[in-house]
Amino acid sequence: MMKKMKKKMNEKKNLIWNSFTTVTISEELPTILAYIAGSTAVADVDSGLQDRDALVKQLRVNLQAAQDRMRVYANKNRT
Repeated sequence: MMKKMKKKMNEKKNLIWNSFTTVTISEELPTILAYIAGSTAVADVDSGLQDRDALVKQLRVNLQAAQDRMRVYANKNRT
């Protein structure tokens, strides 16, 4: 019984629940390596990986903008 409780506690240890009922992982996420254009001989794979890189870059820009907006809003209400 005690081992099960410890296992559950360890599983939940890496999770932080916030007020919006979403889960944030407290560890560092793995990085996605950038694709070097032309490093594969298959044209469709090359095109797909280049599209993925463009999407990841745009997602990072959007995420940073959203975090900045949230930070400004949160700081505005703290003063």
